[in-house]
Amino acid sequence: MHKERLDFKQKILVLLAFLAMGCIVAWQARFAYQADISQQKERARLNARIYAEGLRIDLETGKNITDALDDTVVATDGRVNNFDRIAAHEMEDYISSIQLAPDAKVQYIYPLQGNEAGMIDLLADDKRRDVARYSIQNRKTVMQGPFALKQGGSGIAIRNPIFTSGEDGERTFWGLAIAIIKVPDIFERTLNALEEIGYDYSLTTTESPLSSKRVTVASSREGKEVRLSNPVQASFQAGDCTWTLHVERKGGWKSERMPMVLLLGVIYQIIDTVVIYLLLRTRQQHKELVRKAITDELTGLLSRRGLMEALAKFTVNNPDGRMTLAFIDLDDFK
Repeated sequence: MHKERLDFKQKILVLLAFLAMGCIVAWQARFAYQADISQQKERARLNARIYAEGLRIDLETGKNITDALDDTVVATDGRVNNFDRIAAHEMEDYISSIQLAPDAKVQYIYPLQGNEAGMIDLLADDKRRDVARYSIQNRKTVMQGPFALKQGGSGIAIRNPIFTSGEDGERTFWGLAIAIIKVPDIFERTLNALEEIGYDYSLTTTESPLSSKRVTVASSREGKEVRLSNPVQASFQAGDCTWTLHVERKGGWKSERMPMVLLLGVIYQIIDTVVIYLLLRTRQQHKELVRKAITDELTGLLSRRGLMEALAKFTVNNPDGRMTLAFIDLDDFK
């Protein structure tokens, strides 16, 4: 008995349909993933720019302290009056110390206790000399660090060159106003807010205006350096150094809808493949029923009905043709 199975070509057709649907499902899932990640990164870039500006403003508060000292010295024609009182008024939790360095020699420090080692000649110190000269020559407020603080933690020095006017009206170098800020303490509020909205971060800076070496100032996960696989970033200038905020979604970039798109796609792939299989199977069954209806099951020859259909078809296709019929009668044929 002839079994109603798909032939080789039909099986290949079903397989190709299955693979084609698989490619479409994969493309749809990839498209959904890329669209979601692109949207997430664009949102992260916007947040990075916003919070980078917040960090710049945080650093500006440290610079404002040196500006206040600058204004005081200039207003008193280079005399230092009530330094401790002025410095105490400017102190914040994120400030390690406030200093004045006439002729680049640190002579005033608040608070002095625990910071006595800071009484140095900046232009004679190997680690600070070049940066101090750069600040003076270019009349720029500069930053240098981070470095270890005696009290623990890390700090960054903000140095603002002070120039006073002489009797001839020409401005001459008086000294440096200095604020030692604690990092990442100064950024605590801004970075905590960034972490609360679901981002890991890493804040880096160049060590000084004269160095291209980048160091990590702050990062999420308990202040330890965090490795971000594919972050977005926003940069800004502060203290003539280049600061960069690297931001990445906690847990990495993920598409919430891709698994659902993939699941539905696989379901549709299976359904479409089954439908195609059933259509081909139905067609095969129809062909088999037609075959059985017009042939003798025992011999495989055309039955009377099949013969009549064949003759009618031949007559239609060959109206002027000739045809020979032979009738064979076999007795006792089984």
